[in-house]
Amino acid sequence: MNDDMPQPAPGMISLDQAARLLMLTERRIQQLAAEGYIPKPTRGSYPLVGAVQGYLRFRDEVERRQAETTTEGNLKTTRQAEIQQRIDERRSLLVNRAEAETSIDIIVGLVREHIEDVAPTIDAAPPLLRSIGDELQAALTSIDRVSSRAKAGLAQRSG
Repeated sequence: MNDDMPQPAPGMISLDQAARLLMLTERRIQQLAAEGYIPKPTRGSYPLVGAVQGYLRFRDEVERRQAETTTEGNLKTTRQAEIQQRIDERRSLLVNRAEAETSIDIIVGLVREHIEDVAPTIDAAPPLLRSIGDELQAALTSIDRVSSRAKAGLAQRSG
């Protein structure tokens, strides 16, 4: 500081000191004062406490605005996803989970019913037919396993 510059009163700091303290440019200090965050200077000096509190108030406001912007952005993304899902459903690109599970149950039920109708006639037959019966039973078990996996996949995608 220049020797010919008057010393700030107690509790007051110069523009240069405020800029260094808050790690801002002198111009930014002046802008914050013009915006009302930092008290305007009196005889070229700023109140120390007012400058620090004003700068903190400014930072808090900036953070609050950023948080609001982030929240609004997340909300917008969620809305867009919901809208896209509705569009896809209308275009039949998506299948309703309950409808898909019902379809699986109907198909598996019909296959099971037809195989089980044939099974009693095979049990009383020669060994080759019993072997066919065993294969049909294995096919039923396999169908049940695939059906369960398909339903689990539907639950996972819709979950």
